[in-house]
Amino acid sequence: MKKIILAITAASLVAGCGSVGRLGRIGKAPKMTAPEEMAMPGGERSLGTPGLRSGDAVAAVTGAPVAPGVVPAPAPAASASLFRAGAGAFFSDQRAARMGDILTIKINIADKAEVGNNTSRVRTGSESASIASLLGLEKLLPKSLNPANLASTDSKSQSGGGGNISRSETINMTMSAIVTNVFPNGNLGIRGRQE
Repeated sequence: MKKIILAITAASLVAGCGSVGRLGRIGKAPKMTAPEEMAMPGGERSLGTPGLRSGDAVAAVTGAPVAPGVVPAPAPAASASLFRAGAGAFFSDQRAARMGDILTIKINIADKAEVGNNTSRVRTGSESASIASLLGLEKLLPKSLNPANLASTDSKSQSGGGGNISRSETINMTMSAIVTNVFPNGNLGIRGRQE
């Protein structure tokens, strides 16, 4: 009995060792990945402007030299200016259209799943035993006991089970992303991440 109690105690202590590292984080915010500089995708030739690559196009718009694969920082705005230099009319479309622009993305996910399972099992068994002669000891048995039909057993078991899981979830979130590429047809390649 002492060995069983000792084994159960040892097993619970070993299982608790996995949570020691988590005890120090109780009541603290989870660690987040530090922000990193976003690299542009590989520079492919533009179909809209032959001879220019995506990084060259950014350099042509901002007028600053650009290291390959890195989104340049926007030029500082002029004093008391609400719009970037070189912008069109005051009432022009201010939507993101260039590499490095920031977008707000709304993500709506509606997910639904159902799983059903049915199980049944039937088992039947029978067994009989007899002792016709047992070193002459069958004569010592009472007359009402027949050694030819000494033991007979029958067994039957049946079990059934059923389960059904239904899951439904809806996720609505808003996050920001950066334009990493502008395709010739006007579509934008974007990149964003949220933890």
